Amino acid sequence: MDIECPDCGALHWMAEKTYKSPKSAPRFSKCCKEGAVMLPAIKDPPDDLKELLASQDQDAVEFRKNIRCYNSALAFTRRLRVPRFGFTILRWEIRFA
Repeated sequence: MDIECPDCGALHWMAEKTYKSPKSAPRFSKCCKEGAVMLPAIKDPPDDLKELLASQDQDAVEFRKNIRCYNSALAFTRRLRVPRFGFTILRWEIRFA
């Protein structure tokens, strides 16, 4: 992956270019459909999470060691704000397609 999409910056191999685009100016459709799809920039994580991801203290190292377990445990939750009482809760939710 050494060729950057001129529209979105995604990395590709030359073999992934669209059939009609020249090698001198390759275009790609698998990432952004040649600029037709524009996703918003990724937001920075909250400061607490950023600290856990970057720090070398014991809590942060332990967090990164178990990050997949935390992600799996929280995969079916969603944050709900309860405006009347002013607190946030996590609610378990299972959706079947």
